[in-house]
Amino acid sequence: APTSWWRRAQERRSTRAAHAAAWVRARGCKLLLVEPEGVLKKQCNVSVVRSAGEAVAKRRASLWGAARNDAFYAACVPFLRALLLELPVSADGELQDPYDPLSQYGDGPPQRGVLRTDAPRIALVSSIGHLVSKRRPGEAELLPVQKVREVVAALVARLASELRVEEEALRERLDVLISFRAPGSAAPRGDGGELPAGSVEEEWSERWCKPQPGMLLDAAARAGVAAEDAL
Repeated sequence: APTSWWRRAQERRSTRAAHAAAWVRARGCKLLLVEPEGVLKKQCNVSVVRSAGEAVAKRRASLWGAARNDAFYAACVPFLRALLLELPVSADGELQDPYDPLSQYGDGPPQRGVLRTDAPRIALVSSIGHLVSKRRPGEAELLPVQKVREVVAALVARLASELRVEEEALRERLDVLISFRAPGSAAPRGDGGELPAGSVEEEWSERWCKPQPGMLLDAAARAGVAAEDAL
């Protein structure tokens, strides 16, 4: 029987993802550094649907509405599944992932995921916190620190859902680092010199402010990985 265009597109995405994941493993990468802004989600957008099933329901109701109200980039999912999960392999050695994260059907991944023992650690090294210290053009207010943390937490929950693994299990393989100090800004301090509640010095430091390499180097140190073994 002829294969639909949609199915062929899904197979191409899955094949590219499998080849990219195989390249990362062959390189001996022990830590994958990911800037979520523009890679896992739309830049500066704070609307992230927490579960794959809820995202499917939104796409089923309205593709336009889902695109408007969910900042998560589902196109990143095939690569992360190929990199992090044990997946079926075809007779010719190709990974076969039946899940299409862009589909309007189903209720998320059909099978529970099993994390690969040889998968690299993941570090989310995010500059979304710069919205706390510097306004975007046209924005009237800065984002609260807690809102930024909620957005990143929703992103981690969504990744776990798209992989269909327990969030706690994913967090054991994943570190989150957020820079709150935008270039040209200063850390806001109270009368006693304290940072915003729940903050640590590194998050407001200049060395964590990209393009400074401090946050990336600290992510590697937290993972116990040499810089040359990170990607």
